[in-house]
Amino acid sequence: PIIEPVSNEVSKALFSLLKPQPFNHTISHTAVRILGKLGGRNRRLSKPVTDLRTSEELDIEIEALFKVNGIKENIPLSVTPGVESALEILEDNRVDLSYKKDAYKYLVSILRLLIKPSTNFPENYELLVEETVRVCLSEKVEPQPDFDTQPVDNDRNFSSQEKLITKLLQAVFFAISIPDVKDEATKLMEQLVDHFCLLQVNNSLLDKRNYSSLFNIDLKQPDPMINPKIFLEAVSYSLSNYIVEIRDVAIVTIKRIFNRSKLIYGNELLYTHSFIMDLTKRLIHHCYEEEFYKKRAGVIGLQTLIEDIKISTEFLKKTQFELIDGLLFVLKDTPNQAPATILGSAEELLINIIKTTFENVREEDLSSKVLQNTLT
Repeated sequence: PIIEPVSNEVSKALFSLLKPQPFNHTISHTAVRILGKLGGRNRRLSKPVTDLRTSEELDIEIEALFKVNGIKENIPLSVTPGVESALEILEDNRVDLSYKKDAYKYLVSILRLLIKPSTNFPENYELLVEETVRVCLSEKVEPQPDFDTQPVDNDRNFSSQEKLITKLLQAVFFAISIPDVKDEATKLMEQLVDHFCLLQVNNSLLDKRNYSSLFNIDLKQPDPMINPKIFLEAVSYSLSNYIVEIRDVAIVTIKRIFNRSKLIYGNELLYTHSFIMDLTKRLIHHCYEEEFYKKRAGVIGLQTLIEDIKISTEFLKKTQFELIDGLLFVLKDTPNQAPATILGSAEELLINIIKTTFENVREEDLSSKVLQNTLT
């Protein structure tokens, strides 16, 4: 800012010093270093700089019918232009509480509008879930040939909608820290957990049908749909939040996911087809993140599964190497400026996993590849 009035003249003068030998090379080198310090000020643009903005998930056109005074027919209008502003209002501590309540109602309305198509369950849905679980227990599924050709949907739109739903789910988690909407947001979150756990049943059946056998040319690819696993992204966000209340709600959510998954799948499929396996992988992945609060999210989530819920020892043995490797990375890579509770919890959890998985290990078991990888 100090040299702003004369920046052009200074740049021209420095350029004039950039001469080849026999000119003094020391002066040229010094001029280059000064030009580097000035950064972009030594550029000349052919036209004024414009702020380019790419299309994001918050710019999706989602239309709803509105009744306008003076017009008989309902008018389709997009409901998403205010999402970005509503998210900012919800997370701004300086904003009046009434505005936060209105922002929350607006965001929740859009979320319900997006997930409404997946709430139309048939009357015999309970029987369908039981049949799906039975099929998942079978060794092989023989799908019926289907040669119907349909136009391919735009996957980019589905990807953008998934990102938007994730943002809205994160907003619901954050709203639990606001006293006036805490009860309403908590009740909604419980309903969302139950809903997405049921949606995962469809994913389990599709995975069993598509990936349990060899390639089948007669097999029709499933229709594009919102992946229910995006709910786990919102849970991860809550575990890494700086507000303690939001982290506590994420812990309660993980426990509810486990209970609902166990109710749906039973003990046989709980660790292979439900959210638990994907949640464990996501939490282990967080241990390798650069930011310390994401490492904390991974440690808290794994601590909830292993110490609070007490997942099965067999599942711990199968994921033993990945768990120990991720927690060791937390111990090695967490900066000294990070809260000491991260390292303390990771160390306690690591010792707990080792004690649990190595209990009753015999000499002949040491030939196992998983144990060898863990020990080395």
